[in-house]
Amino acid sequence: MTTRRFRLATPFDDAENEFILTSLATRYWERTEAADWDLFWSFDVPSRSVYHSLRPEQRVNHFPGAITLNLKDELHHFLSEAATRLGPAAGWYDFFPPTFSMPADYERWRAVAAAERGVIWIRKPKRMWGGIGISLFTDPDEIEPDGNFIVQQYVDDPLLLPGQPYKHSIRIYVVVTSLDPLVAFIYPNGLVKFTSRQYGTTPEQLADPVIHLTNPLVQRTNDQVPDPVRAIDLVEYRSSMRGAGHDDDLFWRRIRSILAQTLIAHREPMLRVSRYVCASLGSCFELFGFDVVVDTGLRPWLIEANISSGLGARGTPGSTHRASQRGVKKQMVEDLLELVGAGDSGFSIGTPAQRFQAERERRGSFEVLYPATDTADLLPRFEALRPADAGLLDV
Repeated sequence: MTTRRFRLATPFDDAENEFILTSLATRYWERTEAADWDLFWSFDVPSRSVYHSLRPEQRVNHFPGAITLNLKDELHHFLSEAATRLGPAAGWYDFFPPTFSMPADYERWRAVAAAERGVIWIRKPKRMWGGIGISLFTDPDEIEPDGNFIVQQYVDDPLLLPGQPYKHSIRIYVVVTSLDPLVAFIYPNGLVKFTSRQYGTTPEQLADPVIHLTNPLVQRTNDQVPDPVRAIDLVEYRSSMRGAGHDDDLFWRRIRSILAQTLIAHREPMLRVSRYVCASLGSCFELFGFDVVVDTGLRPWLIEANISSGLGARGTPGSTHRASQRGVKKQMVEDLLELVGAGDSGFSIGTPAQRFQAERERRGSFEVLYPATDTADLLPRFEALRPADAGLLDV
C-alpha cells in the first residue's frame, strides 16, 4: 500500500493530537516536516504560502475564511446580520444570546443594561481561548468603555440533570467539506462537559469561574476534587434526558437547525475570505467544535465555535471521564479522516455532486447536516444562493 505523508503544524504537543496521529498511522500515513505532503493538519489557519501552492490531490484542514466563525465577535456579528436581513417576524436566528462588541457597541450595551437591571453578563476577550480573561458580572459599571472583548447576556437558567447539580455545555463536531456549494456533516456523539462545583449565581458564585466555565483548563484549577475534568458522551447524555422525561428528538432537531443556520449565515463571509487567500478551495475542509448550552426550556443556545478543537483526551488517567473523551474523539477522528478522503478510498476529485456522493458513502457515523431533508426550508436564509447549491438538491 502506498504511504502518504502528512505534516502536523501545531503549538500543542502530540498528546493533544493523539487520535489524529494514531489514526493516520493505522492508515499508512507517514509524518513529515518536508514541503511535499498530502495532508496538512494545523492548529492555526496556515500561512498564505501553504494555500498558494496547493495541488488538487492535497488536503488542508482549514478554510482560510473559517476564522470568521472562530472569532467571538465575528460569530455573533454575522448571525445578527442574518437576523436583521431576514426580519424578526420570521423567528430565525434567535438561538444566540444578545452580544455586544466593545468598544463599538458600548453605548448601545449600556442602554440595554440600564433597561434590564439585574441581568447577568459575561465578558469574553475576542482573541483568547481556554477560559482566559472571562468574567461574570451584574454591575455595568464594572466594564470599561474601551477594550477588545465582547459582553454577552449569560444563560443563567441552564438545564441541570437529575443528581447532577453542575452546569454543562455540549461540544458538537461538524465537518464542512465545501463552501460552494455548502456541504456539512454533523457527528451524533459529541462530548458533554461538566463543571466540578455546584451551580449557583450568588455574588460569590459569579466570581468563581469553576462554577460557570466548563473548559478543562479552568476545571483543572479546582484542587478540591480528585477528578475535576468531567465529561460524558452525548449518547449517554441524551439517554439521561429521555430518562428525565425530555423530548430528545426535539432537542436534536433544534441542534441540527441552529448549526445549519449558523453555517448558512457565515457561508458568504467565509467564502469571501477563503477565495481571496486560496484558489483551490476543493483542497480544504474544516472541523468545527460548536459549544451549546441548553436551558431549562430545552432550548439550545449557541455560545462559541472553535476551528481547532483539542483532539486528545484530558483529565485524570484511568477515569471514566477521560474514557468518555477517548471513546468519542477516537471514533470521530477515524470517521473524519475517512470522510475527507484520508483513508483507503483516497481524496475525491470531480464535480461537486460527485464529491458529495463519495463523501456520503464513506461518512461513517457522521450524519449529513447540509444539504438534507429540510434544505428547502433553509434556502431562503442564504445571503446568496449559488448555482452549485441548487445542483446538490437532487443528489
